[in-house]
Amino acid sequence: MDQSHAAPMATLKGPRQLFLGLMFMKAPLAMLEKAGLTVEGDRAVVEAWQAAIETPEATFNIVTP
Repeated sequence: MDQSHAAPMATLKGPRQLFLGLMFMKAPLAMLEKAGLTVEGDRAVVEAWQAAIETPEATFNIVTP
């Protein structure tokens, strides 16, 4: 946190809800941009990053006995 890369390939700005939609709901980037997410730089990098995130199963045991 509070650190930045000297030359990022892409920068995202927006409210937390849109980041959650991007990472966990796999919402289309264009839809998130219409809702207020700002993408500066290479959109393909953001889409590749989104595709690389594995969505967890909806039901899983947090603690197993």
